[in-house]
Amino acid sequence: MITVLSGVNSYLISQRLAELKAAFVQKYGEGGVEVYQAEQIQPGTLQNLLGGATLFAPNRFIVIKNLSANKLLSEQFLALMKSVSSEVELVLVEPSIDKRTALYKALKKDAQLVELCEMEESQLSAWVQEEVKQQEGKIDPRTARTLIQYTGLDQARLSQEISKLIAYNPEITEATIAELVEPNPQDTVFQLLELA
Repeated sequence: MITVLSGVNSYLISQRLAELKAAFVQKYGEGGVEVYQAEQIQPGTLQNLLGGATLFAPNRFIVIKNLSANKLLSEQFLALMKSVSSEVELVLVEPSIDKRTALYKALKKDAQLVELCEMEESQLSAWVQEEVKQQEGKIDPRTARTLIQYTGLDQARLSQEISKLIAYNPEITEATIAELVEPNPQDTVFQLLELA
């Protein structure tokens, strides 16, 4: 099975990848997990990589990051895509894949394509409240919006800031946000320009 994790939301991509890996490890163990950057893979070894069981792992979970950035490897992958072994669970992590390429069109047709985009501010506010609740903290909707104003729409940064704020005090207030969270650098630049 081939799964493609695509989009600009690096937080959701890493979360989904962790879920897929955890499900594989629970079923088959750690032995078959392999992670590669596309530039690490020699074109001649791609066929062996996708070929299936090895001496040490009857089932394999293979992650290849940024395959589309390596044109030669992408072309070779297209030729081998139909022959990916049933013992291989292949995950391609493609933050930005050109939708005009043959690779994208083939993946859209024959793989599970999961596009993970940035959330809208209203969705993100609900996500922040749920994340705080899961980490056994408290935050009201207005304070959640304040936190988003400080951090921007980056879920990875929001997650880190939530953990930091809860470690300081499980009840997150606007005062603790102002004290502990560094404002979004873009907002700081705009404030400087307004003062000039």
